[in-house]
Amino acid sequence: MLKIIESASIEASTDVTWKVLSDIENNITTAEHWATWNDGTSFGGESFSTPLIKSVNNTWSLLSQNGKTVLKTESRIILRGGVFGKLLEPFMRSMVNRMAAEALAGFKFLVENGHSFERKNIFLSQASAAS
Repeated sequence: MLKIIESASIEASTDVTWKVLSDIENNITTAEHWATWNDGTSFGGESFSTPLIKSVNNTWSLLSQNGKTVLKTESRIILRGGVFGKLLEPFMRSMVNRMAAEALAGFKFLVENGHSFERKNIFLSQASAAS
């Protein structure tokens, strides 16, 4: 099992951050099932039967800290393929860590600037990790 944890410190209140986060999540069509929804603070979901992945459990949570918001995401991923899946874990861990950091950087930009990052083929610097 892979356990991925990423966080970012966002220069906005938890109310503003939650509004943007919940608007995005309410408008995404996915195979994910929302298992928990704690309005204003956290939500979690599960996905099953995706290619190479047996199951994914995601949790997103917000914490107010000195007028800023710490956004934390935790993912628990079980790969398919038995021994072959275990061999893929280091590669998948690296790839998923990079994707999570880039997603948080994009979200941080959206909340702090009011619009998404528009330049293509340019990587945003990773969101600063929360202490």
